Amino acid sequence: MSKVRDENDTVMDEARVLIDLVIGKGCPACQKIIQHLCEEDPELAHKLRLR
Repeated sequence: MSKVRDENDTVMDEARVLIDLVIGKGCPACQKIIQHLCEEDPELAHKLRLR
């Protein structure tokens, strides 16, 4: 996370890099981040149609 924060200027850039990193780690990592988003921000998860 520190690397993502330190090397990017905007929140959008940070999010983009984080998502790219997770996708690169495969399906189990993607499922974990989706689960985390659903738990931490149900409204965002709904908007992204993750549920």
